[in-house]
Amino acid sequence: MEAIRQDFASKGVRFYYVYKALAHPELHGYVQPYTLEERLAHVREAVRRLGTRIPWLVDPMDNRLKHAFGDQPNSEFIIGPDGKVVLKRAWCDPQALREDLERLVGAPESHTDPAELNLGAIRDTATRRRPEELPQLELPGDLTPVVVKPHLVGEEPFYAKLRVEVERAVLNDGEGQVFLALRLDPLYHVHWNNLVGPVRLKLLLPDDGPVFEATELTALRPQQESDGAPREFLIRVRKVNEGDRIEAVVYYAACSDEEGWCKILTQRYTIVFRRDKDAGRVIGRGRRRPERNVAVREAARGSGRRSVLTGAIVEARGNVLRIRDSAGATRSVRLLPGTRIFRSGRAAPRDRLKQGTRIGVFGQERNGEFWAMRLLILHE
Repeated sequence: MEAIRQDFASKGVRFYYVYKALAHPELHGYVQPYTLEERLAHVREAVRRLGTRIPWLVDPMDNRLKHAFGDQPNSEFIIGPDGKVVLKRAWCDPQALREDLERLVGAPESHTDPAELNLGAIRDTATRRRPEELPQLELPGDLTPVVVKPHLVGEEPFYAKLRVEVERAVLNDGEGQVFLALRLDPLYHVHWNNLVGPVRLKLLLPDDGPVFEATELTALRPQQESDGAPREFLIRVRKVNEGDRIEAVVYYAACSDEEGWCKILTQRYTIVFRRDKDAGRVIGRGRRRPERNVAVREAARGSGRRSVLTGAIVEARGNVLRIRDSAGATRSVRLLPGTRIFRSGRAAPRDRLKQGTRIGVFGQERNGEFWAMRLLILHE
């Protein structure tokens, strides 16, 4: 696109990029902005890293331009001098655009090779390495983002940003799993301060609204003093009606090494159980369970490979636990000699494994049983 701009500038053609809501949040570590200032910061970051010369237009936070242009993630428009749309394309195609412009205004004198421009590239903003105390959750394959509204009070940014996705069954049938994820925004160059305490999330529910299996969620705390990995929760909910609202309060400590400060923060959100068409789709997030019945069938057959299982303890008897996994199936977990148990990054005694406790199990599947090598207590 930059090469086409350079060639057609002499023809009086003006080019613009339009910043809309991120189509794929979390790609390269970037998360969906909450304010216009953060969108503008994303544009500055793109110009700095890519070296672009085409000016940017930034959509307001109500995404009016995105909606007016048809909600396509990578669309392309040619607009005539009279302001009317001459041509539109659902997906940007530079070669087709060059041919369209040659037909409309004539061929330019030059034909710039994009390689000559020495443009930069977007790279990951932070390490993807996650502390071993933070398990990679196995997520349902049909997650849908719902509306999350931060309470923007005062001048303090939301250094960590909340994204909430639900199984389609939650919106269709009122019951299922909710995935809540807190990710540090790379714009602010901060990290979690694990010395102060773990990241916590509290759900405030109306009396006649949705019912969660737990309302106070505490993330595991890595042993290292600081890290930048996401804090994630997977929890069941029932009695949801589309459009229901709940409040979420997040407690965390963040530090900036560049500016030399640490802050203990309390920030609040409203979660609306309605599909958010502007939230984009996360790709490359890791373990996903495409179909619930397939996952249960494969687990029953046994793969003999190391994997992770999460669920709530139904019964604890001797060295065998019965847990209800994320698919709703009851599974046996056998504790091997030397199985280590952790809670908030510290070793925990076996008597903490009680009915109702949510755990993450690292181990191996064998003929329908899970042989545990390490247990993490996620919530009591």
